[in-house]
This record gives sequence, C-alpha cells and structure tokens, in this order.
Amino acid sequence: MSMSCCIFMGNVTRDLEVKHVGQNKTAVCEFGLAVNRKYKVNNELREETAFLDLTAWGKQAEILAEYVHKGDPLLVQCSVKQENWTDKEGGKRSRITFN
Repeated sequence: MSMSCCIFMGNVTRDLEVKHVGQNKTAVCEFGLAVNRKYKVNNELREETAFLDLTAWGKQAEILAEYVHKGDPLLVQCSVKQENWTDKEGGKRSRITFN
C-alpha cells in the first residue's frame, strides 16, 4: 500500500482564475504558492523560497477562486503526480505537479 500526500503552507503568488473544461464543464483552478524555509548554516540564518504550481478541481476550485487572493496565506493538503512527456527536440521531460 502507498499514499501520496503533501501539506504546504505559504502565500498565494497570483490571483486565482477558474476555467471550465471537458464536456461536463468541470471547474479547474491553477495557482501558485510560495513556500519559505528558514535554516542555519554556521550560525548564519538563511532563507529559501520554493514556488509550487498547484491545481484544484470542481467545487474546491470554485471556492478557492472566490475567497483566496494574491498574497493570502494558504494551507494546502494535496497529492503528488509526476508527468512525463517528450519535447519537440525528442528529449524526455518530466515535472511533478500537486493536485
């Protein structure tokens, strides 16, 4: 048995916009989240930021787009998915997305 679950807390990087896709016109909302991490190296405090691309579907997408705005803090629980494809030059590409 395996499970894919991540929890991130950060700030929304852009205003959310809902699109409707497919025959059923399912709501989908793609948005960005900036997640900061602070750590010490030789007593020097450092900070790094990871920028994540996330996707919400259905009613959840509609609610997020209505109430969440750029700069808002947001706690997200999501699953991880790896996408693989071949680019125009024939190279193999992949990325991890969060749904």
